Amino acid sequence: MSEVQLAENSAVASAENLPDEQPLYPHSVRAEQSLKNMLGFSRHLLLKHPSLALTLFYLLASSLGLFLTVELLSRFDFSILPYLELTDFLLAAIVNPRSLVISALFFLLYFSLIVLDKKCRQWWACYAWAMEWNQRMTRWIPMWLSAVFGGMAYLYFSGLVAAQQIYQDIQDKVSPEFSLSLIYPMNPGGKETRMLQPVQLISRTSGYLVLYHEKQVMLIPHANVAAFVPLKKAVPVPAAKLAASAPESGKAADTATAVAPEKEPKKAA
Repeated sequence: MSEVQLAENSAVASAENLPDEQPLYPHSVRAEQSLKNMLGFSRHLLLKHPSLALTLFYLLASSLGLFLTVELLSRFDFSILPYLELTDFLLAAIVNPRSLVISALFFLLYFSLIVLDKKCRQWWACYAWAMEWNQRMTRWIPMWLSAVFGGMAYLYFSGLVAAQQIYQDIQDKVSPEFSLSLIYPMNPGGKETRMLQPVQLISRTSGYLVLYHEKQVMLIPHANVAAFVPLKKAVPVPAAKLAASAPESGKAADTATAVAPEKEPKKAA
């Protein structure tokens, strides 16, 4: 074998033994690979066991709905926990449809952030460097643990915001009002009555309606409800429209006074 062939063979052997080129952002690449593995496992679980995935989603929404109910009533200084049953947890997502919407928005937002993060790392080097530094600092935290912690934080603060919004609507009397007829009379304030109106619905459980009436929280058993009828609210007239219609009504009154014929005096008998 010639010296030229020996040199070529040694060059090829040395090239094969060279280490692979290191990526520019190794921690980001490692985190992205972990995320792909986690999403692949979730996709496999969803396709192979769709009923299990739907059950987990509904349990998540029910937990959020129960938290929303407890947090809302705590703003009225009322604890609903002693009156709750197991069925209230199972039906919490139906009683509070906002929990279903918030849970669905969480998954939509999560996958949107994954796509946006990848695009931003490709577009801006400063963002890629910042994410690399962040992944280096949190490399000991598993990806699934970060996702669970972030999801719980999102659901917690979303429940607080939703509870505050419902509470403010009830205080401002923006929420719907109802007329409640009872089978058995009640004695609020020492006065017996079978009808309460207007009342606002705060929440409901398997055994009670939780109402707001005259700045008080009332628990009415379903067995004592004869009728629960929504009331029509009067549409408020804007102040500008009232001011514009005032002169027109004054003119109409003056015209009617001017046009009206004077009555003839009665003749003496």
